[in-house]
Amino acid sequence: MGDGRARIAKGYVQTAMGMVHYRRVGEGPPVVLLHDSPRSSLLHLPLLGALSDRFTVFALDTPGYGGSDPLTLMPGMAGRDPVIADFALALERTLAALGIGRAAFYACHTSSKILLDFTVRWPARVGVAVLDGLSIPTGDPDEGFIGRYMRPFEMDADGAWLAREWTRVKDTMRWFPWFAADPSTRMPIDMPSTGEMQAYCLDYFRAGPHYADAYRAAMRHNPMDNVARVTAPVVYAARADDVLFPCLDLLPPHCRIERLPADRTAWLVAIGDHLAAGAGAQAYQPPPAAGAADPPGRLYVDLPHGQVRLYRFGLPGDARPVLVLHDPPGGAAADTPLLRALGKRRLVLAPDLPGCGQSDALPVASLAAYAETLAELLRALAIGPVDLVAEGMATPIALTVMATHPDCVGAAVLDGVMLPGDTLRADMARRYCPPLVLSASGAHWQEVWHLLRDREAQFPWYDGAASAIRGRTPDMSVDRLRSLLMDVMAQPARYGDAVHVAVSRDVRPLLTQVGHPVLLCADPGDPRQGWSIGAAAVLPRGTVGPRPASPEGRAGLYLDYFERVNDATS
Repeated sequence: MGDGRARIAKGYVQTAMGMVHYRRVGEGPPVVLLHDSPRSSLLHLPLLGALSDRFTVFALDTPGYGGSDPLTLMPGMAGRDPVIADFALALERTLAALGIGRAAFYACHTSSKILLDFTVRWPARVGVAVLDGLSIPTGDPDEGFIGRYMRPFEMDADGAWLAREWTRVKDTMRWFPWFAADPSTRMPIDMPSTGEMQAYCLDYFRAGPHYADAYRAAMRHNPMDNVARVTAPVVYAARADDVLFPCLDLLPPHCRIERLPADRTAWLVAIGDHLAAGAGAQAYQPPPAAGAADPPGRLYVDLPHGQVRLYRFGLPGDARPVLVLHDPPGGAAADTPLLRALGKRRLVLAPDLPGCGQSDALPVASLAAYAETLAELLRALAIGPVDLVAEGMATPIALTVMATHPDCVGAAVLDGVMLPGDTLRADMARRYCPPLVLSASGAHWQEVWHLLRDREAQFPWYDGAASAIRGRTPDMSVDRLRSLLMDVMAQPARYGDAVHVAVSRDVRPLLTQVGHPVLLCADPGDPRQGWSIGAAAVLPRGTVGPRPASPEGRAGLYLDYFERVNDATS
């Protein structure tokens, strides 16, 4: 059994039913892990580590969960709720895209029904299917119960939904059903730790309105027909502390049943042994790499320190690609309207900065290390030079890139250049990204929500003085705030790395070293933009332009500027 120290890589694969996110580790015959709802492949980190010394292990995010797109139904299937057969078909499409012909599979709870349906339809693809906690209903689906149990996931811009849903998750761990708090419905299990609650809620909140897609399909699905029809090897298992353990008694006598102890170490060993018996000896071989003209989407780029998640819009052309650095804390996903608008005329690349979103944190964070990582990213992509766009706290990183890797950049736009003096830098280093302490009440979610929300209204976000008011219409849309929140909570211990390096030193001396054309966005009513005019006066080729309010307006300004200065230097 592996010691859990193997490096787990993440990836995306495109299918006709949506883009699927996965984790991968190890070398050897392929093993595929499926999670329950509303979790993601994060659930399987222990299994990934334990199996990594024997197999190539893939842990897939079910469509609509983790980093996978919601399920796109095939033609003729639209206009209805997804059913288990839809998720089984999506699994087949995902395996085909990954080049996995035959594998050993593990699934738990919700995904057990998906895997069993897949096994019935494509038996030759299954060396063994280990179903851990297969739910078997004793009657017809109760739509009233399902509707109440799967109440809509509704968000509000004031953040009240965070307390409501955190409480719901706590109650889900206490009672079944969660809405019936009674001694008779209390489950005889230990409550999860605060860290375990955090991991569960991270997955649940990321799934958001789609959290019930597979969950609801599983509640409506009776697997007994598939139990009777399946021909490939299946192991029906459950741990003694699983609420679905009694379902093993409902299976017919011909089934291979494994009653597992509650002990997690013994469980890991048993699951590994069952998978080894069905995995075969043929090592996994990845499919040929995709061509250069890939559609817009997401990908991970492997770098010396780890992986960087990259958003890509537009297609390659004659003009320089545009590299967009988001304003930390948060991630690049919140900038999608701007990225999409830029992508109408250029290839656009937008990474999560290291420590943000799904990009691995740097071993030692510094401005030089961030600049070198971005240069490594461009080298790995065989792209350069680029036109550079940076916002807010990313602007000191952008200036460092231009000063230390000048050949990587053609021209740049700095939206809200950060040039604070020593006193303000020290204050922001202490207060802008405070340490996040997980709370049993879930209050840490509210704290981050209000940090991100307040950032739209004042600068710095924690300054309540009238002089800090940002005289512009704040973008407090719930979808944008939720996107930023998820990217902060993906790495709560490192979410402030990019901000801390941005204020770690005075970057004003770099201005005279930057010989690139640079446009600085100005807004006299916004203190965040207050250093733009002064910076433009010092930059050898600096100029100032008014900051448009809309993402589409900013995209037009940036692209027109790049075309103008690039034409002048060509």
